[in-house]
Amino acid sequence: EPCSLQYYFDEFFMCYTPKSQLRNWYRYGEQKDCSERWRDLKWCISTRMTDEEGEQAMLRRRQIDLLKRVRSGPNSEDIWELR
Repeated sequence: EPCSLQYYFDEFFMCYTPKSQLRNWYRYGEQKDCSERWRDLKWCISTRMTDEEGEQAMLRRRQIDLLKRVRSGPNSEDIWELR
């Protein structure tokens, strides 16, 4: 299924809302970085500019990349000692 342009557009602009920025400023003392959401929006737009086969290949590649990133990231074993 194709990516939802509306979803990525909403995610990008919600990142820049005053509420979102103020919450991040309060919690972390810095402005929220929305560059990843911008990359997601650009990626979704680029899938719309290719043919259907190219779009499906891009979607599969993205799913694989996301799974690799999640699996290679930190998990609870990095924080807690084994008992």
